[in-house]
Amino acid sequence: MAWVLNGIFGAILKGGAKGEAKGELVHIPVPSAVHDVAMPLLLLATSTALFLFWRLGRIRRFCESCARNDPSRFVQTAGSLLHEVVGRDQLCNAIMNNLRDRKVRRPHVISGKVGTGKTAVLVRLAERLAAEAAVPIAVRLRDAQEKLDFAELARKRFEDLVRPVARSDGEVDRAWRWLRQHTDRIVVLADGLEEALSHDDYVNGQRDILIREAIARADEQGLPLVIASRPHDPLRAMQAAITELEPLSDEAALQYIASSGGWRSDPMLLDRVVEAAKMSESPLYLQIARDLHSKDLLEPLWTQDEGGADLMLHDSWALRADLLERWVDALVDGEIHPELPIGRDTRQVVVEYVSALACIGLASDRADVGLWELDPSVGTRQDGELGSGGRTARPAADTAWNQRVAEKLDRALLTLRWSHDPETFDARIEAARGQQCCGPEYGSEGRSEPVPGPRVDVRLAATWGRRMGLVHEEGEKVHFQHSIMQAYLGSRLLPAVGDTPSGRNGGRSPGPGVGRRRTGTSHRPHTPLTLVGRTLRRSSSWLCL
Repeated sequence: MAWVLNGIFGAILKGGAKGEAKGELVHIPVPSAVHDVAMPLLLLATSTALFLFWRLGRIRRFCESCARNDPSRFVQTAGSLLHEVVGRDQLCNAIMNNLRDRKVRRPHVISGKVGTGKTAVLVRLAERLAAEAAVPIAVRLRDAQEKLDFAELARKRFEDLVRPVARSDGEVDRAWRWLRQHTDRIVVLADGLEEALSHDDYVNGQRDILIREAIARADEQGLPLVIASRPHDPLRAMQAAITELEPLSDEAALQYIASSGGWRSDPMLLDRVVEAAKMSESPLYLQIARDLHSKDLLEPLWTQDEGGADLMLHDSWALRADLLERWVDALVDGEIHPELPIGRDTRQVVVEYVSALACIGLASDRADVGLWELDPSVGTRQDGELGSGGRTARPAADTAWNQRVAEKLDRALLTLRWSHDPETFDARIEAARGQQCCGPEYGSEGRSEPVPGPRVDVRLAATWGRRMGLVHEEGEKVHFQHSIMQAYLGSRLLPAVGDTPSGRNGGRSPGPGVGRRRTGTSHRPHTPLTLVGRTLRRSSSWLCL
């Protein structure tokens, strides 16, 4: 404003000085006055517009860089195990070509069973869209429980994403309207349709109608939308293009795994392993195999134990159980995630806790498990009142089942504290799990006191479980981002939980130690692989329903 006023006064004074010198009436030269007034206004408007466009462009570039540089973290449901996606570029190209044209654009639904790589496609799509100057916004549909509005979910996620670089809420609003309405750069990537509106109020037919209406509304708004979902009823008669996700080719899977190995690896054996275990059916198996292969732990898993037997004659589920068990063993031994500042004992205790939480979730077909379901003291003060993080109402839980799981965890942790000799630990922990025995007769070796162990409770276990890539921590809950991993970890306790004393006495309370804070040292537990394979097969089929 000072610049504009200065131009106006300058024009008046200039004209007045010229008139006074001649003794005539004051006449302001019109062209000069217009020039002196208009130029500051024009420069001010231009500089303001350039500043606004720079700010909006900075927000857009920030979103693009997040999706392009770290797509696995950008897509919240991807989890920490998913690092690279291969073999999905053709599908991504087809979806992107349809989303570019507003006239033919329609919502897309990527449908597939557990572990087929639906989330991996969204991760790759986010990366590809960001490279094409689009702004992908990844949302979790399990956050939509009261209502389902894809545009509103994307708007909230966009606000959370750009908050570090935006100066005000008004700038966030301007950036959203500019990207959504004027430049049409926003693309919504929604994961987990089967988890949306999962409350009981929406079950009896209403949920299917609400989901179809939400997708139809997004189509009418012209919102670029890609949804990942397991096969279920709302997909029928949906106003969207539905793509059934096919497994990767064995060639692509082999190339992905082999790229992490050294020159000493046997490509023929690796090829047979990939084909026999059908690793191409799930990105999780590919990533786990890649992690093991990079540490030279994949090939010895079968060359040392199979005695030259043809791998093709083995059950693929048993081979996958071998793979998952070896990965968990490597995680406990510190060969996976060696950067974490915790020892082997603490890692093993964390795995035991996470396995118990997974077992509780499997019983009710849930990926979200509250910590209080294993430890009722979570979220309460010593006087029994709800703490600052407490809830006024908690979801209904199978108390008898949770008590049996807690009892089995207590016995396992106590056995871990008595066990000290790794040579005979496997037999002791297996006997304790199978016969509900613990104490000096199972590993004390003449000691009258247990070995001191790490102080780990369920809260700390959840935090370390997140950093170890097993779960996602959400306040007083954990979320298992990989259903296959949840099925495997839960299967470590499933065969034994039904045989606990509380399971035989009708689910009565297992005692004062159950459901409270537990500690223990650890050694690697042993699980019969054939039993794990059968349980993993049943659990994965269960999760597909």
